[in-house]
Amino acid sequence: MPGIMLLALGIMVEIITSIHYFKYWGEMSLANHLIDIAILLLFGVALGWGLFIIIRNAISQGLRGRP
Repeated sequence: MPGIMLLALGIMVEIITSIHYFKYWGEMSLANHLIDIAILLLFGVALGWGLFIIIRNAISQGLRGRP
């Protein structure tokens, strides 16, 4: 189930990075801000790709008449 794995990984990393980002907002340097934003974007793509795989599989199974 690569879609569910990607989705879970994306959600976990997004939550952890968001908490870190907003907790240390004031005391982070510009480089740390950019790194955190890059991580959020990267795993946001993983999250979207996981959702895409899950939805695509569901549609293709539905078209084949499987429950």
